[in-house]
Formats: sequence, C-alpha cells, structure tokens
Amino acid sequence: MLFDRSSYNREGVERVMKFATEKLVGEFYRDVPDFERMLTRSGIKAFKYWFSITGQEQQRRFMIGTLDLTE
Repeated sequence: MLFDRSSYNREGVERVMKFATEKLVGEFYRDVPDFERMLTRSGIKAFKYWFSITGQEQQRRFMIGTLDLTE
C-alpha cells in the first residue's frame, strides 16, 4: 500500500496555516499510528512516499535519514 506523505501535513503545515483545528491535529496524532500499525500487523506493507517530488529528491531524503524505514 502506498501513502502520499504530503497527506500527512495535518500535523505541521495545516496546523500552522490554521487549516486544521487543534482537535483534528490531536485526532491525527492518535489515529494515524494506530491505523498504520493495524495495517502492518495484518501483513500489509505500507510505503510512504512524496508523490509531489522527483525520484532524485526522494532518494536524497531517504539517504540523509529524514525517514525511518524500519517502521
């Protein structure tokens, strides 16, 4: 299963820009990790990529360790 990491902006950009209420941000922090763990416990491999950037930039971000690939 592929996830577009840009959809994870609720925790940062959406809060700062006031697009998401603190309540929604709190729900995000609580619900998303549980949802991802549920998927992986079921044997589904979840991959989080930024679909809005180039493959070269994606690789650069992986290489500098901005992502934890062990989760």
